[in-house]
Amino acid sequence: MLQTGQVTSGAAWAAAVAIPMLMAWALAAVLLRRALNLRQTLAAVGFVAIAYAPYFPLAWNSYAYYAAVAAMLPAILLARGLIESRSAGVGVALIGLSSLIAVEGTRWLDHPGLIGRARWAEATLSALEKEPIRTPLLVRAADPQRFYALGTAGLAWRLALDPRDVRLVGACPNGPSLCLLIDQDGGWSWAHALAPIPETLK
Repeated sequence: MLQTGQVTSGAAWAAAVAIPMLMAWALAAVLLRRALNLRQTLAAVGFVAIAYAPYFPLAWNSYAYYAAVAAMLPAILLARGLIESRSAGVGVALIGLSSLIAVEGTRWLDHPGLIGRARWAEATLSALEKEPIRTPLLVRAADPQRFYALGTAGLAWRLALDPRDVRLVGACPNGPSLCLLIDQDGGWSWAHALAPIPETLK
């Protein structure tokens, strides 16, 4: 959401998820300060850094959740700190609240939320399945991030086309073909390649 310009709502959601978790960590930290020596603390920080490190050069071809292994040790430490705390129940409730806000927020959000974007993609594919399709299918997407939920491979599969016949284009070229125009808000329409692209898509 921050990347797509929804800064206020994105920051508010991030804060709502983070604050309960930080409060749980504050409860655990009271006991962890006594339980861990400096070397163990540095080892924990080093584990997170080393576990995350491979993701950055491989990010072009992997999802961020592949780096979740880096959260294993912090999660163990959080449990270690809470299990001996008098406020263990409060800590568990705070973690549950943080998770609830994170998950339910993802369910409620439209694009760029993953579930909202997947719903849009399924509705779009279902509608396109009823359309007469000519090949090659040229696609002009105003929002590449939204279009990623469909992809040329997804269009080819659902529309029973040869993947080579679905082409993502920056602009509709001259010719007799039809272009599938997908606007910034996810609406779609057909346009003759010879026709000018609507101003909203330029």
